[in-house]
Amino acid sequence: MANEVTFAQLHQKYCDLKDYSKKQGVSQQLKSYWDISLIRLNCDSIINDIETKMKTAESESDVWHRLLAMKGVILNFQVDFLLLFENFGLAMDILIENFKNIHPYSKSNYVSFVSLQTIHKIASICKMNDDLCSAQEILETAVDIYESSIDEGYCENEELFSPDETVWPRFNLACQFDNTYIFILEMLKIIHDSKKNYVGSVVLQHHILKIQLKRGDESLFIWLQNLLRLSNKLTHLQFYRCARHHLSVASYKLESLKKSFGGKQVENGKHVANLFDGLEANLALVWIKYALSMFVSSEKKYLEIYYIKKTQKSHSEGKGDESQRTDMTLGKTDEKIEALKFQLDVSSIENLVTCEIIRTTNQAKDLFEFVIEWFNRAKEYYEFNEFPSEHISLMMDFSELHKSLAFFEPKSPERYILFQKRQSILNIIKNLSAQLDPIAFVDTNVEIMKELAQVHLDLLHSDLEMLKEIKTFAMDQLKNNPTKSQQLEKHIDSSIDLFENQLNVLETYDAESKPTFQF
Repeated sequence: MANEVTFAQLHQKYCDLKDYSKKQGVSQQLKSYWDISLIRLNCDSIINDIETKMKTAESESDVWHRLLAMKGVILNFQVDFLLLFENFGLAMDILIENFKNIHPYSKSNYVSFVSLQTIHKIASICKMNDDLCSAQEILETAVDIYESSIDEGYCENEELFSPDETVWPRFNLACQFDNTYIFILEMLKIIHDSKKNYVGSVVLQHHILKIQLKRGDESLFIWLQNLLRLSNKLTHLQFYRCARHHLSVASYKLESLKKSFGGKQVENGKHVANLFDGLEANLALVWIKYALSMFVSSEKKYLEIYYIKKTQKSHSEGKGDESQRTDMTLGKTDEKIEALKFQLDVSSIENLVTCEIIRTTNQAKDLFEFVIEWFNRAKEYYEFNEFPSEHISLMMDFSELHKSLAFFEPKSPERYILFQKRQSILNIIKNLSAQLDPIAFVDTNVEIMKELAQVHLDLLHSDLEMLKEIKTFAMDQLKNNPTKSQQLEKHIDSSIDLFENQLNVLETYDAESKPTFQF
């Protein structure tokens, strides 16, 4: 056809449209100067030319797909101005119609980019209108588009409107395509968070990190910080196996990053050493939270078993060990969460720390020793003079670690030493907090006093246990000397009575501080 518009002419019209927008300046402050009718008229003119050219193109050929995508670009361009003028209704109508037209062809290398952009705009309006269900529904369609298009060449706006009659999808646009998809995943993650669907949110965050790591376009410092946030969230949700994997990846990548920088001193205007120290300290804090959560969850599991056995003792006679039939799974399990893995071999790090229930004293000691190394790294960075709040919080965690280890220590003398160490740590924290604003740190001071009261009770309990052990040992040694045995027994019993009376008074005064369970 003689009068058929060429790609060169479409290219020129597209450039003129963009030039007009650049000259005017897209902003809320200048929107009163815009002629929206002129913009729509220019957009409609380009769309008419595209539709005319589509009629002459072979249906669903590369040229036809390219023209369809070009039409989608112009419609989205028009929507941007409608949103600027807060004409949300018309903008949504255009987007929905655009999506219906291009979605069946979204797997085309020419259409996929425009399809993702359209989905993002629709979801943004839905979210703005608090229609989270519709936003989630439209965003989830992007997942199939991305997964079916992965590792293919793509065309974006400038490519589509090239003056050339033939345009080949470019592989070097994969990173840009990924970034568009990441925007969609981040919006979907926000929706899952607002609905308290934390499993869905975690899965999305992992996929975002995985894409960024594969492409290598994200600063590894920022990437590691986001990975630590996800690891902390997994720990909080008690997905321990997955949390351990992500923390191991963080440890591995941090060491790799250190080696790659070598002697470099500055990155983006910041001293590399400071960046590394801060990252390592944050990684240490999450490892500490992981260990504490593992200890507490294991303690609760054993208490659960203890009380089940106690209340069902009559039913378990002659039926074997009740604990063998009790669920010993620690934390939570979910198939979607368990599948979240990076393509990195971090087994050497994972093997250093358990993600299963602590069954023995040695296992408890291994976890304690592993995390103490991370505690020392964090303490070196979070010095009291520079980070008073963080330092005190870290020391409180240090105290809790000793408390947890004591739970798994069956020997009274060793447990007593741990309680003494914990008391010493708490007194150090008390002295440090006295140097700070008492009003600002009132909650911390109350917590310190409560923990000191608790450890005082723990020490009294340990004293009582050791007295009873001394009595048993002494009676056995003096079994051939009844007179001396009776005298010593009377003396020890009076001491035991004194301790028990003191404990009864203290525990009646503060019932909440009474130890829940002792081995």
